[in-house]
Amino acid sequence: MIEAVKIAKAVKLGLKCDGVSIVQSNEPAAGQDVFHFHLHIKPRWHNDTTALRWDSRKVSPQNLEVTEEKIKQALHSLLEKTD
Repeated sequence: MIEAVKIAKAVKLGLKCDGVSIVQSNEPAAGQDVFHFHLHIKPRWHNDTTALRWDSRKVSPQNLEVTEEKIKQALHSLLEKTD
């Protein structure tokens, strides 16, 4: 990520864009089509036509708690495997 920040700053400076989007996707369901780790650094301008959207519907606090717990358990399991 340190290198991605450097490149993003160079893209912004060199192209005089208003901002950048940094995207990394995993698996076909997320739109990945090159199957190794890589980042897309996309120059952005006010009112450009690029659409990066996530579902922003409100969810219940209970659903958030269940989701959080599932992720915590998975993380704990992964960390145990690396010890």
